[in-house]
Amino acid sequence: MHLFTWASPEEGDPVGISRIFLRLGKEVGKFIDVFTEENSPAAKLGFAVGKDLEQDPASNSSFMQYRKWLSDCVEHHVSCPGDPLVALPRRLLEVSAEDGTECLRVTRSEGLHGQYTALSHCWGTFGGLETKKTTLRDHIRGIKIADLSKTVRDAVCITRGLKIRYLWVDTLCIIQDDVDDWKQESSRMDSIYHLAHVTIAASGAVNGNQGCFYERDTGLSPVTVPITFPPSKELTSITFKMHSGSVSGGFTHSPLNGRGWCLQESFLSRRIIHFRRDRVVWQCKECLTSEDYKVLRQSRRSSQTNRATQTQLQLFQDPSTMSWFSLIEEYARRNLTHPADKLYGIAGLASFFKTSSKGNYYAGLWQGRFHKGLLWMSLSGQMIRPMEERAPSWSWAALDGAINHLHNYEAENSMTYPIAEIVRFGPPESILEPARLLYEEYNDDPMSLRVPLKWIKRLDHTLVASEFANFSSEALKDLLYDHHDLQCHALFTTGDDHLGWVAFDQESFSEESFTCIPVNVVKKGKTFQAYNVMVLGFVDGSEDHYRRLGVGEITRDGWFGDTMKRLVFII
Repeated sequence: MHLFTWASPEEGDPVGISRIFLRLGKEVGKFIDVFTEENSPAAKLGFAVGKDLEQDPASNSSFMQYRKWLSDCVEHHVSCPGDPLVALPRRLLEVSAEDGTECLRVTRSEGLHGQYTALSHCWGTFGGLETKKTTLRDHIRGIKIADLSKTVRDAVCITRGLKIRYLWVDTLCIIQDDVDDWKQESSRMDSIYHLAHVTIAASGAVNGNQGCFYERDTGLSPVTVPITFPPSKELTSITFKMHSGSVSGGFTHSPLNGRGWCLQESFLSRRIIHFRRDRVVWQCKECLTSEDYKVLRQSRRSSQTNRATQTQLQLFQDPSTMSWFSLIEEYARRNLTHPADKLYGIAGLASFFKTSSKGNYYAGLWQGRFHKGLLWMSLSGQMIRPMEERAPSWSWAALDGAINHLHNYEAENSMTYPIAEIVRFGPPESILEPARLLYEEYNDDPMSLRVPLKWIKRLDHTLVASEFANFSSEALKDLLYDHHDLQCHALFTTGDDHLGWVAFDQESFSEESFTCIPVNVVKKGKTFQAYNVMVLGFVDGSEDHYRRLGVGEITRDGWFGDTMKRLVFII
C-alpha cells in the first residue's frame, strides 16, 4: 500500500493537505479526503481544517451554518458591503410578511428599502412559472408554492431560512412577454445583484426541475485516526472520508459557469451561497469556505488555476482594477438560450464599468479602450453568425464563439500606439442611459475612422505552427503552439511579397484579395514590431463602406507610411 499526500494550488480548493492518494499494489489508486480539527497539531503541520458533510443541506443545522456565514460577513468583514437596508428593485417575491408569517406573492417594491436575496439559476428546458401581462395581477394576489419550479421553491426556502423577507427571481419579477419591461429590468442587473443581501446560486441545476438541495451519498462513514508526527510525537487525529469531489473543479464544471447571463450575476454580487451537488460553498470578498473545509484558497493568481474558475471567484470589485477584456473573453465562450440576448446579457456589467471613465460604450466596446477592443480575434475561425444581426461587424458581439484579444500576446515591455483616428463611434450620446447601451436602435449607423487603407492578398492554406514565425512578430511567434485550433493565413502584397498574417472570424468565403487598415503600431523601445491590422471586405453596392473579416499583423516596417489617411466607414 502506498500513500501520497496532496495539497491543491488552485483557487477554490482547500488550503492545506486535503487529500491522500491511496494505491494498493499496482492497482489504480483513488483519492481519499482528509481533514483535522482547528488548532490541532495536525493543522499546524499543514493538514486542512474541516468536518464531515451534512447528509441533508436543508436541515436545521445546515441553516444555522448558512446564517452564521452571513452574519459573520455582515458584522466582521471590512471589505464586504454590509448596508442593512438598500433601495429595493421594482418588483420582488415576498416570501414572509412583516410579522414573519409565510406568504408568497409578487409585490411592487420600488421606492422601498429593505433586504432581499437574488437567485442565479439556469432556465434550461424548464424555467418554471413566469410572470406575464395576463398573470401579473394574479401573482400580486398570491402564488401557490406548488406552482413554482423546484429551484425557485428551494430558493424560497433558503430566503426564509436566512430570515430575509424578499427574493428576486427573473422569471417572476420581470414581465416576460413585455419587451419594454424586460429591457428596462435587464439594464438594471448591476444594481439588482449588487444590492442583494446575498445571491443564491443554484450551481448544480441545469434547469428549474433540479433545485438547490441534493441529498449526499456519503458512502462509508468517516474514520478518525489518532496519530503522532515527528519530531514532537504529539498526539493528534486525522479524519479520512470518501472523496467528495474537487472543490475548484465544481466551480469550473458548474452549469452556471456555462450560462452567459450568470457571469454578471456572479461578478456583481456582494456575497454568494453556491448550492452545488457535492457541497454548499460560501463566497464573499474576504472569505471562501464550505460545509466541509473551513478555508478555501482565494485571491491567488496561479498559472495552474483554471481561468473560468478565476473569473467566477471574482466578486464585485473596483472596475478600474478589472479588465473588461478578460470578462468579455469569458462571456463569449458561454451559451445563451436566446442569441439575441448577447448585449443584454452584459448590460449590467456595462453599467457597472461606466464609473471607471472608459468613455462612451457601444455594442460591447469602450471608446477609451477602443484600439485594443477592436482587435478581438476568433480562436477557431469557426464563429457563427446569428440569423438576425445584433451588432456591427467590428464588435465581438456580432458572432458566437470563443475569442481572445491580440494585445494579450504582446511582449510585456512593448508599447502600443494608436494609428486609426475615431471620427464617429456609435450614435451621439450613446452612453446616457443603461437602456441605450445596446445596438439594435442604431444598426444603420456605421463607425467612421480616418486611417490608411491598402490592398492585400492572403495565402489560401492555413499556416502550421512551424511556418507561423516567418510571418509574425517576435512576441507572437509561438501563438499557434499555444492555440492549436487557431486558423491563420499568410498575407502578401499584391506583388507577392511577405507581409504578415491574418486570423479570419469565419472561414466561409473564397475571396483572396482584401483591404486592411492599421489600428495600432507596436514598438519595443524605439524598435518597430508590427502593425495590428483589421482586415476588411467591401459591403455589396458600396465603394466606401466595409465589413470586418478578421485581424492580424503586418510585420513590414513603414508599409503604411506612404499612404494618406482617408475616411473609412465600417458597418
